[in-house]
Amino acid sequence: MARRRSIMSEHLKEEIAKELGFYDVVQREGWGGIKSRMPVIW
Repeated sequence: MARRRSIMSEHLKEEIAKELGFYDVVQREGWGGIKSRMPVIW
C-alpha cells in the first residue's frame, strides 16, 4: 500500500503545536493524543 504524503512537515506541525500550547501532549502521547475539544490553559 502506498504511503500518503503529509501536507505539512513534522517541524511545522510541532511549531504550530507549541504556539497553540499542546506540544507537551504531542511529546507524551503523540499526535493521536490531541483531542478536538482540548482545554487551553493560558
